Amino acid sequence: MSDHRTRPTPEPHDALERIWAIGGTNGWYYANFLWAIRGWLDRLAGGVGLRRGRKHPTALQPGDALDFWRVLLADRKDPKKPISIIRAIRSEKSNA
Repeated sequence: MSDHRTRPTPEPHDALERIWAIGGTNGWYYANFLWAIRGWLDRLAGGVGLRRGRKHPTALQPGDALDFWRVLLADRKDPKKPISIIRAIRSEKSNA
């Protein structure tokens, strides 16, 4: 399953900087309280929950935790695929 969205912007560099700063203490673009509830429910089920606190507020490396996501790829030099993440949240189907 993947989600790919595009939107033209007059300042692509500024938009990418905001993407690199997502999560952690900066929160998410929309409905932070819903993400918090999701993390709390995951922790209740024995998962990682909502991991707040990144190693760096704007830098990501492969393997880093980003709230309840795990960074697979982080490449500032390739604007077409700057960040790839997977869920690190417990779900009934994954049994992990």
